[in-house]
Amino acid sequence: IYLADHYYDEDNPVMAEQVYQKALGRYLEIIDNYPKSRMAYLARSLIEKSYQQVKCWEQMAQKLRKAIAENDDAVAAYVELAKIYQRQNKYSEAIATFNAVIKKHPDYFEARLELGKLHNDMGHYDLAQQQAETVLRMQEYNVGAYILNGYAQFHSKAYGLALKSFKRA
Repeated sequence: IYLADHYYDEDNPVMAEQVYQKALGRYLEIIDNYPKSRMAYLARSLIEKSYQQVKCWEQMAQKLRKAIAENDDAVAAYVELAKIYQRQNKYSEAIATFNAVIKKHPDYFEARLELGKLHNDMGHYDLAQQQAETVLRMQEYNVGAYILNGYAQFHSKAYGLALKSFKRA
């Protein structure tokens, strides 16, 4: 299961699915043969953990979209949905979702930081830096914003400014 999670994290969903199915088969054998054992209990919990991580992203996204449809102000649901899109490599949807939160709640700095991290991961260092600077204008001392700003500046080869941001964090 952990190997499947690793392959999923490495953007290899086909290999993750194959490893997951093999592990699932073995865990189900344990549950069938030793239903009341501690191993069966452990197998059930590992199956559940892996199912949530590898298999349920779309189901979770559907639930979050429903929550948003019922309450357009569900800020946390928007952020979690954007993170799921990011995990699924649906970057344009993730960015659009973060931007929707920011448009409705411009002072919600957590969404700005998450958007900035996404931009940084995608190599859009100037956009990451913009989000970090916006958060710092809202909150003079925000450790996450200083760290994000530092990484964005470091990747932009502005090493002195990056060091300055990291020191402030």
